[in-house]
Amino acid sequence: MDPKHIPSELADLTVVEQQLICRISPCINVHMLGHGGIASGGHCVTFPQEVNEPAKIFPRLPEEINVIRVTEAGQNGTSKDFVEKVEDIVSDVVGQAHGDVTINKKVQLLLPWPTRENTPVSEFTTHHFFTLAFPCLFPYGTGDFYMNRPRTVSSMCDWAEHLLWYDDGRFAHHPYFKFVVHNMIMRKRAIENSNFVVHQKLGEQHLSISELREKIQNGDNSLAKQILYFGASLRGTSQYWAQRAKELRALIQYQINDKKGLPAFFTTGSCAEYHFKPLRRLLSIYLKETSGTDVDLSDRSKLFEALQKNTHIVAKYFDLRTNDYFHDVMSPAFGVTTYWYRQEFAKSRGMVHWHGLCWRSDREPHNLINECIEKGLSDAECAATLSEWASIHFGLTGSHPAGQDENGLS
Repeated sequence: MDPKHIPSELADLTVVEQQLICRISPCINVHMLGHGGIASGGHCVTFPQEVNEPAKIFPRLPEEINVIRVTEAGQNGTSKDFVEKVEDIVSDVVGQAHGDVTINKKVQLLLPWPTRENTPVSEFTTHHFFTLAFPCLFPYGTGDFYMNRPRTVSSMCDWAEHLLWYDDGRFAHHPYFKFVVHNMIMRKRAIENSNFVVHQKLGEQHLSISELREKIQNGDNSLAKQILYFGASLRGTSQYWAQRAKELRALIQYQINDKKGLPAFFTTGSCAEYHFKPLRRLLSIYLKETSGTDVDLSDRSKLFEALQKNTHIVAKYFDLRTNDYFHDVMSPAFGVTTYWYRQEFAKSRGMVHWHGLCWRSDREPHNLINECIEKGLSDAECAATLSEWASIHFGLTGSHPAGQDENGLS
């Protein structure tokens, strides 16, 4: 499943130029966040567009022609055709050997946008959908998920993950390809794994599926507010997090029944992408491999650009770093035997962070807290006892949230 490398003719096209040559045009709302990153909202709708209109509309005016064909007559009735771009001819005409020629650069060159149809196409049944929508990403028609070929991946999610790590980085760097694919994945999961329920008042006549379909086809949108959907497998939805909360409560109850008690620690962490030196080295290597150029990431503006264009690198690094933190730090250093954590996306910063709960096999510090309560110690005395316990067992003296000890030292 190789989409192959992009030819030089398509390598440096702008976003507008890429959209001009798309046979079908995906439309999705993409906006910029406060920190400079980009995000998407709403659903993707794809419309077909006529990109070959200039070749169908005749006659063409001379000023609308950008290619000239010159025929050179030869001997015995033979001829030879030369195709020259207007820009090349102009460059030759304004040369020093042809005198003074004035070029009017204020003349506007307008290219009509291809006509779009009003009826959208299906993102799930259109063959070669991604080749038609993203010709610069799939220049040879290979690697498209919707092709008449044996499937080499089990799902669109695995297919997108494979392309995200393609060696030239063009799929990860594209401004909206990842948003279109993610929206399609979520919609497909919603269709396959969700249940829809129509909320009706007591005493109302129950509607059948055919009656619901007929009302919608007749333009009755009043039912939209009565339809609820339930999908615990859809990431990010309230039902998804409600299911995760049930799993956490079940884990806590299991630990209690297993004589391990309540969680010993609450721990949290965030992705400090500007301060992770290993991440900066990793980005330098990745940029060198994909672009062939050395980027000075000590320049904060270049580092910001690299982080925004390669969020898949940042997210993968942070995920691996978090796993290593629990496995290699919390487990041996703090005696953690079981842990649970969840990752969240901070819209204000545009980066992920996590919250976690950890258990120790000796049920500390809960036994210590219980002893303090039985002795009738005050809150301040309980805090001092806990601080002493942490200092003896872990060498922790900076119990203040700012990382300062009792003397105000870091």
